[in-house]
Amino acid sequence: MNIKKEIKKAIRHGIYMGYDDEEEEQEFMNELFSFLINKKNFCTYKDNDKTIVVSSDSEDLGEIYIHSKTLKITPLTEVGFFKVFMDMLEFLLEQKRKGLAMNVGQAMSELNIWKEGDLKVTNSFRTEWEKKLNKQKH
Repeated sequence: MNIKKEIKKAIRHGIYMGYDDEEEEQEFMNELFSFLINKKNFCTYKDNDKTIVVSSDSEDLGEIYIHSKTLKITPLTEVGFFKVFMDMLEFLLEQKRKGLAMNVGQAMSELNIWKEGDLKVTNSFRTEWEKKLNKQKH
């Protein structure tokens, strides 16, 4: 498996969150914003607080937003972006541990994403989603 290719897929397609209303989306974005700040990222909002821009001291690194119920992250530079991406994945794992509703596993299953190495912890999203899906089919 080519990890770099799989990460590019996740960045290109995003992670389906499935929120039903803008209020839920905004609450999620506010929590993500606070998490990123606590991880020593410099963040600002744009687009009426719908997009988080993560920056270094010299340039913007990436933008995070929800579009069509899907969490998207857009790289704005190659250097420093991966840390932002990993911090976002860490936040999603923390949300999962708290038991909040998420469909990360669905996205990983549908995109056939399976991680190796440091990212393999995210495979639990996919495994749990596929178990749930199999139970519903039977």
